[in-house]
Amino acid sequence: MRAINKLLIPANTALANAKIINEEGVVKKGVIEGHIAGFGAMVINLDLLPTVAVYLEDENRKKVIDAIAKTLDSNSNFNMLFERIMDTELLGLSSRRMLKEEVVNASVALKMMIRTYKIEK
Repeated sequence: MRAINKLLIPANTALANAKIINEEGVVKKGVIEGHIAGFGAMVINLDLLPTVAVYLEDENRKKVIDAIAKTLDSNSNFNMLFERIMDTELLGLSSRRMLKEEVVNASVALKMMIRTYKIEK
């Protein structure tokens, strides 16, 4: 939990930078928050690389990957995170597990922060 707590402030900033919340601090109903909530479960079922590949195919889901990337590194984006995941696939199992944990932690931080915003009715 300590690792996730450290990601809460970057996650909050990432929500705005990835345009998941609008200028008034409102989340569009049913579009993004479901994708953020489902990310971790999908990683558990499919693994990290296939999940990210699926998420990059849809514009709304791509925003989630962008927010995860920006949570981990404010100068990053979805392309840079995908490249990092691809590079890690060539390394050992421990490197893949560490990156997977970082990405899932970032998604949990985003899920926690998105709940602090009003959802459009």
